[in-house]
Amino acid sequence: MNYKKTLTIIVFSMIIIVSSSIVSASNDTNDDVAASDEAVIGDVNIIKSDNCINHNMDKSKNVKCATNMNTNLKLKSVTTYNTSNIKVPVSVTTADNKGVSDGRVFLYLNGDLLGSNSLVNGHRDMIIFKLSPGVYDLKAEYYSNHYPSSYATSTLKVLSRSTTLSLNSISTYNQSKIIVPVSVRDSSNNLVRDGGVSLYLDNKYLGTNTLINGQRNMQVLNLKPGTYTLKAVYDSSTYETSTKTATLTVKSQKTTLVLNSFNTTNHTNIIVPVSVKDSSNKLVGDGRVYLYLNNKLLGSNALINGQRNMLISKLDTGTYNLTATYQSNKYAASSKTAVLKVVQPVTTPKNTKITIKTNTTPLQASDLTIKATITTTDNKKVGSTGEVYLYENGKYIGKNSVHDSQANLVLRKLTAGTHTYKLVYKSPNYRESSNTVKINVISYSSYAKSKKPYVENPNFNGMQTICSTIKLGGNYYHLGCGGILRENGYTQSMYNSAYLCKAHKCSRCGHVFSDNKYDYTDFL
Repeated sequence: MNYKKTLTIIVFSMIIIVSSSIVSASNDTNDDVAASDEAVIGDVNIIKSDNCINHNMDKSKNVKCATNMNTNLKLKSVTTYNTSNIKVPVSVTTADNKGVSDGRVFLYLNGDLLGSNSLVNGHRDMIIFKLSPGVYDLKAEYYSNHYPSSYATSTLKVLSRSTTLSLNSISTYNQSKIIVPVSVRDSSNNLVRDGGVSLYLDNKYLGTNTLINGQRNMQVLNLKPGTYTLKAVYDSSTYETSTKTATLTVKSQKTTLVLNSFNTTNHTNIIVPVSVKDSSNKLVGDGRVYLYLNNKLLGSNALINGQRNMLISKLDTGTYNLTATYQSNKYAASSKTAVLKVVQPVTTPKNTKITIKTNTTPLQASDLTIKATITTTDNKKVGSTGEVYLYENGKYIGKNSVHDSQANLVLRKLTAGTHTYKLVYKSPNYRESSNTVKINVISYSSYAKSKKPYVENPNFNGMQTICSTIKLGGNYYHLGCGGILRENGYTQSMYNSAYLCKAHKCSRCGHVFSDNKYDYTDFL
C-alpha cells in the first residue's frame, strides 16, 4: 500500500510540472469561446465517473464513493481557424448538475499530456498556444480530493485560413520618411480583422504594427539614395502567416535653387526672392529654404508652390554675401550664393534750365561777360553745385563753377562778326541742361559810320577836317579824316582806318582833340 501511494504521488507531481509550461487557463469563467468565425463548438461529450472507483487526487486517503457524488466532465469538440491561443472549454458538474467546487483538469492532445488547470466554479477554458492546421484528439481528466474522478474525449479541428499579403515595390525621392503601405486579405479576398505586420529592410528588423481593418502604412526613416529589399511578415492568431518581399528604390532628384544678386536702397524690410525647381525645371512641391547672411543663419521658411520671398528686417549700407539652402523630404538638397548691396537712396535729378544775360552788340576787340543763371524748371535755385561749360561751334572754350545758381563766363578780345555760343550745365545732383546765345560783334568802321561826323571850322580856307573818335580802355581811336588833307601829297579818304590818338592828338593828321567836343564815348 505504501508503494502504490508513493508511486501515485510521484506520477501526479510530474504531470503538474510538465503541464505548467504547456497549457494556460483564463480565470474568467465567462469567456466567449465559440465565436462564429473563430471556433465552432460541437456536441458535448459526457463521461460519468466510475462508481466506487477512487480516482481522488490523494490516493492515500480512503474516500468512499457515494452515488450522489458522481461527476460529469463536459468536453466540447472545437473547430477553429485559430492556430494559436486555441480555447478548449471544460466543465465538471455533480449528478444534480451543479459545478464542482474544487479539483483539477488534465488535458491531452493525441494522447500527450499538455498540462493541467484548477477549476473555478466547475469550469475552465484550457488554452492551447499554437497548432498547425489539422484534426486532433482531445481528452480531459478530472481529479479531486472531494469528488470522484471523471474524463471525456472530443475532437479539435484547426482549419486553414490562408492569407495574401500585399506589398508593392516603391520608387521615391523621399529620403527622410518613406511610407510603405501593406494590406492582408484572407482566402475569400476579405481584409483580415486582426494580426500584425513586421517589416524588414535588407533582412534587418525595423518594427511591427498592428493592422487596422487589414491595412497599415509602415514607415521607413532616414534612408540614403539606393536600392533596398523590403520584407513584410504577417502574423495572427486567427489567420495563417504570410510573407511578401518587394524592392524599395530611393532616388535623388536634383534641384536648382534660384537666388539672384541685387542692389537695394532699402535698409529695412529687404525682400529676397527664392525659388527651387526640380530636374524637369518644374517648381518643387514642398521643402524649406534656410537663408544665411555672411554665413549667419537668419531663419527659414516653407516654400509655397516652390517659391518664397524671404525677408531681412534691417541692414546698414554695405555689401553682404547671401546663401540660401533648400531641404526637402522628396527632393535632393541644393544651395545658391549671391551678393546683396545696400546703397544710399539716390534722389531723381530734377530738370534744369539756363537763363543768359549779356550785351549782344559789343564792339570789336572788347571783352564780354556772359551771365548764366541756372534754375530748375519750376524756377528753384540749384545752389552752388555743378559747372557751366562754354562751346563755340562745338569747340570747348572754358568753364566756370556755379555759385548761388550763377556762373559768369568772360570772352576776351572779341573779333568782329556774329558768334554762336552754347552753354552746358552739368551737376551730379541735377539733370544736364543747355542753352545757346548769338552775339553780334560790331567792327570799328561799322560803328563809325553809324555816328554823325563832327565838322570842325567849316570856313577854314575852303577845306574841311572831319574827325570821328572813340575811347576804348583809356585810349582814343581816330576813325579817319575827311576832306582834303594836304599831308605828304596825299588826299585821305574818309573813314578808311583807325589810329591811336595819343595825348588827344591825332597821330595821322596832328589834330588835337578836345574831350568836350571830340570824345565819342557815350556808346560804351
